[in-house]
Amino acid sequence: MLHLGIDIGGTKMEAVLLDPAGECVQRLRRPTHKESYDAFMRQLLTLIADIRAVSPQPFTLGIGLPGAIDPQSGRIKNCNCLVLNGHDLRRDIMQQLGQPVWMANDADCFTLSEAVDGAGAGATTVFG
Repeated sequence: MLHLGIDIGGTKMEAVLLDPAGECVQRLRRPTHKESYDAFMRQLLTLIADIRAVSPQPFTLGIGLPGAIDPQSGRIKNCNCLVLNGHDLRRDIMQQLGQPVWMANDADCFTLSEAVDGAGAGATTVFG
C-alpha cells in the first residue's frame, strides 16, 4: 500500500507519495488558495487527483496542518490559513474521496516523525 502525506501551510500545500519502503514515488507542491473554503477544497482535491493520475494505486492519506483540531467536533481552529477555521476538513475530504483520512497538527506530525525515524529515534523522550 502506498502512503500519501500532505503538508498544508499558509502559503503552500505539498503532497508526497511514498511506497511501502518509505521511498518517494511522487512529490507535488501547489500554492494554498486562501480566498474561500471552497477554493481551498478544490485546490486540495486537485492536488490529490494529480497524485492519483501519476499512481492510480490505492493509498492511505494523512494531512498535517498548522492549527488545532477540536477533538469533539473535528473543526479546525487557530489555523493561519483562516478559511479552514470552523470547518471539519477531515470529514469533508472523506466525503469527497470515500476513504479514511488521518489529520493532525503539523508540529505534532513533525515531532512524531523525529521520534520514530529522525533525530529522536531511540530516545525515551522527544520534545517538538
